[in-house]
Amino acid sequence: MNKLNAWAGLLARYLRYYFRAGTKYGVHSPFVADWVANVLEDTRDYYAFFSIEGLRQTLSRSGRRLAGNPGGAGYFSAPAGGPSLSYLANRVAVPPYVGQWLFKTALWAKPKSMLELGSSLGISTLYLGAAAPRAQFLSVEGWREAAELAAAHCHEAGLANIRIVHGNFGEALPQLLPHLAPLDLIYIDGDHNGFRTLEYVEQCLPHLAPDGVIVLGDIYWSADMAEAWKTLRQHPAFRVSIDVFHLGLLFPRAEQKEKEHFTLIRARRKFWRVGIWG
Repeated sequence: MNKLNAWAGLLARYLRYYFRAGTKYGVHSPFVADWVANVLEDTRDYYAFFSIEGLRQTLSRSGRRLAGNPGGAGYFSAPAGGPSLSYLANRVAVPPYVGQWLFKTALWAKPKSMLELGSSLGISTLYLGAAAPRAQFLSVEGWREAAELAAAHCHEAGLANIRIVHGNFGEALPQLLPHLAPLDLIYIDGDHNGFRTLEYVEQCLPHLAPDGVIVLGDIYWSADMAEAWKTLRQHPAFRVSIDVFHLGLLFPRAEQKEKEHFTLIRARRKFWRVGIWG
């Protein structure tokens, strides 16, 4: 029953998002329109997509189960006996289109320094790292077994700029952040707990570059994650926020006087909304 209630709640949150979402035709901010054109509406494929999805397919065929405690709040439907690599690749790792949004956001932002909270098996890590192979990139994973696999996958992909660290986010961040360059892109997707997500953002905020972006995964995973997202988009440190349901993006944009929030969906999913009705 709890699992059914969780999925029913997620569906209700998606429907609310869908009915209020606008399309590219209603975006009048040049900054946001540029992101929409280069990320949300961009349909180009890159070689990295095929290699990363090839890894996912390999993992999807594996029945190997990982020991240890995954932690976080994102494994509520994991099978008994510990999640298999197949389960993690198909149900926990970012789906292909979200991975592509991450890749294209990093390609668009051109980060020199990135931080990820939640490596899992390294699928999202590879999407981000492939888009910015020269960036200093630190990824933190709370599950030791997953961290070891993610590190191996990054090594096999030849992305030497990625460093995977095992540790509890709340404990690791105070030790790691002072040694990092100002962060141009921060991706948080390893602990679907609203209260802790707020804490992670506050910890990272002093280390975010003025032109940086914080990307949050699964902002509607649960009611408390949705509430955390609402709180963050109202945060005075962020002048621009973008909601695409699976991801939430927060930009400081200190030079911008007015706060702006955009709830967006791909135009093809609301094909009847064009021009001033977008």
